[in-house]
Amino acid sequence: MQFIPCSRHVLINKCCAQPGLSEEQSRQFRSFAEILAAYQHYVSQNKLEKMKQAYAYLSPNQELPLFPKLSNEELKLQAEILAEAFGSTLREANFQELKQVDIEKAFKTFSLVPVNTDVNLNDYQRIKLFYRGSSTKEVSVKRFLRTKKIVFENYDRVAVLLHIKDKHYFHGKKDNGDLNFSPGKVYLYLYKNIPHYDLELLFPNVKISMSWKDKLMLGVPALGAAIPMAIKVLPSLGLLIGAVALVVFGLDLGGKFNVEAGDKKAIYPLLVAVLSTSIALGGFAVRQYVKYKSKRLEFLKKVTDVLFFKSLDVSQGTLNAIVDSAEEEQTKEAILIYTLMVNENKPLSEDEITKKVNAWIKKEFLVDSEVNIQRALIQLQGLQAPYLKEDEKSVVEKLPDGRYQVSEPVIAKYILDYIWDHAFQYAN
Repeated sequence: MQFIPCSRHVLINKCCAQPGLSEEQSRQFRSFAEILAAYQHYVSQNKLEKMKQAYAYLSPNQELPLFPKLSNEELKLQAEILAEAFGSTLREANFQELKQVDIEKAFKTFSLVPVNTDVNLNDYQRIKLFYRGSSTKEVSVKRFLRTKKIVFENYDRVAVLLHIKDKHYFHGKKDNGDLNFSPGKVYLYLYKNIPHYDLELLFPNVKISMSWKDKLMLGVPALGAAIPMAIKVLPSLGLLIGAVALVVFGLDLGGKFNVEAGDKKAIYPLLVAVLSTSIALGGFAVRQYVKYKSKRLEFLKKVTDVLFFKSLDVSQGTLNAIVDSAEEEQTKEAILIYTLMVNENKPLSEDEITKKVNAWIKKEFLVDSEVNIQRALIQLQGLQAPYLKEDEKSVVEKLPDGRYQVSEPVIAKYILDYIWDHAFQYAN
């Protein structure tokens, strides 16, 4: 686990309730955490606005055309800006990127949902998949006449960015009229609890078909029902074939109809044969078609259950969600590191801080963690107030020997207050 498994508010309460802290010290910690979280929110909103501006031209859900119109090169630039900001934000939220080989491996493996799937990766200009939190799970699935246990990797959170190629690529393709996505647009998704083997279901161009087992389950009963039905309609069918061969082609197949040419009722046996054959064959065809459609709807429902009940956000809502998650993670890391360093009241090396952070998480939540503290340390070093004394200018200062020294909560709050006062320089 590479993240702190609790909300920011729970973490602040735990930090302020540590043994040995006086009421005043707890109050100082809480107020420092409050102003730090507010500042982190301000920084995160700037990132969100940058992504929203780029995504406005690439969203498939844009209601009205935007002005000015962008050239193809300008659209490519906006797509690159979005993809870069999307990836960096997710990494700040402690997501990890899935490699191309991992994605292709998932496509080559049978899905846990009992359907055959096919995804054409060539339809995409850019594919980005990120996950956070994974665990190994086991499930029992039916494979023909036996039950098989499958061990798979399950992702707690999966974020997806899919940039579809432009319309020129799809021009002339056989299935051009059946596209359920917009060429040239970027699709964003956020899911929960996705098995590694079901990643292909997250792609909008996935094609679903029956497995060989389901085709046999549908075809064998149909063949069994067709044989007795064919025996029943064989006399009527023979009469119909004989009549058509005689009247249309002039062929005498050796049959005798025992009717007079002038008898108006002579056509009745032929009509009865046509009607009975049509009803029998038509009824059989309708029954098989209804069974096929029911089976297809069953498959589509299973896929829909995966996409609907596991979906957390789509399109611009995904941007809001990942920015909020990154803000939460960065704030928690900074608060925890700062609190543990203040409690030690002495300079610490990066390795010592890492061990203390992971040990604290193990003690409080009974889980093993590997939190990367480098980003948080850089962030805390960047919080500076030039007017203070040399040894109090930043919340965390890196000493010449490589260790890190933390400022007292009162000084740290002064530094953040100074940064807030100078965030906007509009007044004289």
